[in-house]
Amino acid sequence: MIRPLQCARSSQRAHLPPFGGDALFASMTAAYEGLSTGLKATLLNLNAIHSDGSFAESKVGIDAETSAFRAPIKHPVVIAHPDTGAPCLYVNGDFTVQFEGWSAWESAPLLAMLYAHATRPEYTCALHGKRAASQSGINFWSSIQPVRITLPMRV
Repeated sequence: MIRPLQCARSSQRAHLPPFGGDALFASMTAAYEGLSTGLKATLLNLNAIHSDGSFAESKVGIDAETSAFRAPIKHPVVIAHPDTGAPCLYVNGDFTVQFEGWSAWESAPLLAMLYAHATRPEYTCALHGKRAASQSGINFWSSIQPVRITLPMRV
């Protein structure tokens, strides 16, 4: 019997424009496994503050309705995947604003390093919309451990 994933997402490529559509998925489990023992131990003791309020500071022309933002929430930096139990990083550049007990300024260097580490080629899978534009397909992924990064549009 195949057990359904508790948290999953999918997208379907039916018709794509002649440009754009590329996305990169980063495995936060693989990224965690690639860290040093010392950094893993440090991260296990940290919580991070996540907030969608960072979108109010968007420089890409989003007209943010700040009343729609939720209050910041604390999450462990390392979580156990609910299906596999594997440890994975639970930080991302869109929502993680700082570590609990650290200022945003103090948090920025370690968060930047974790984002750069997690998006190294060996931890990622790229889906190229333009090359696949003539094909139909479905992408399916667990929404717990990967981070989806939209790549800059290529014309």
